[in-house]
Amino acid sequence: MESTLNPKLLDVVKVPNEFLGLGSSGTTVGTVVEVLGVPPQSLLVEVADQDGVPSRLVSVPISQAEKVWSFEETEKGLPPSQEAMTRYERGMLLLQNGLLLDARSEFQTAFQLDPSLAGALMNSANDLARRASYDAAIQVYELILELQPQNSLTRENLAATHINRGVFYGRNGALDKAIEDFNACLLLNPSHERLRRAQRNLVAVYTQLGLRLAGIRRYEEALGAFAVALQIEPAEITRKNLAVALVSLMASRREGGRQIPPIYAFRRCMYMGLTYSECLNAYGATLASLGDMEGARRALEAAVQADPRNELAEASLSRLKRYREGSEIPQIELGTTALEPQTSEIAPM
Repeated sequence: MESTLNPKLLDVVKVPNEFLGLGSSGTTVGTVVEVLGVPPQSLLVEVADQDGVPSRLVSVPISQAEKVWSFEETEKGLPPSQEAMTRYERGMLLLQNGLLLDARSEFQTAFQLDPSLAGALMNSANDLARRASYDAAIQVYELILELQPQNSLTRENLAATHINRGVFYGRNGALDKAIEDFNACLLLNPSHERLRRAQRNLVAVYTQLGLRLAGIRRYEEALGAFAVALQIEPAEITRKNLAVALVSLMASRREGGRQIPPIYAFRRCMYMGLTYSECLNAYGATLASLGDMEGARRALEAAVQADPRNELAEASLSRLKRYREGSEIPQIELGTTALEPQTSEIAPM
């Protein structure tokens, strides 16, 4: 490699794997970020992982590096199709090394010469998305849309990837990040199918959030989460979940004193779809979580008496009867219904 290399030109070079500490033979492509020594003797090269994220810097003697291309080089006289491919390949190398702005410039020229190359880049993003490399895939989709705002297929796949990353976050308990991704999908104005999937997933995540908050006795905040779920998707499940949350809030405030609330105390919740027995079960379950075992027992006995077919109340009462003072408080179910977020398919070119 020529020792007159100017690192400001971001030359792309091949580095022998031995300098990376890899046991395999061959080379790895990287981008020169600095020339070391006077006169120049070695290069500081930035290499990236398989998703194009810069991972490490390595020093390599100039004599051991093989130049792939330089910004100073121009392909004068090349046919437009060949120059487009050359620009595209440069963009891929820059992208793999985390140099997004420089890659964008190369792709912009490539797409102007051959708009169909955007499809090739989108397929690269599709591969990343299918491998669950969501962050990298989203970065590439967004780059394409910056250059081709009317590229509807890329927009759809970006929306789908936000959904899938949101599902990943939701299943791993990162509910705030899941909500951000599902909302990001909605902002892309996707197809009706993906829009509905994102909305239903938001309902599922807000329901999970409500259950989590109720589980740590933050009943008022849980009520707010269930209310958002109902606003997004007015349905029987979301109405009943909100009604159960209302009962829990009532129980936490001991509305009705130490006595079992009469049927009219739950009229609002019953208008929302709960039976009197279901209200009493949720009331008893909340009292149990607050440590009032005697109040919980009375409420659950009343729930079974109000509807002997209420299997949840029967099971809850049986579990509570096995409780002994000083032992761990049994987990009594409120009667809410959990929802599971669903993924979305990536469309090929």
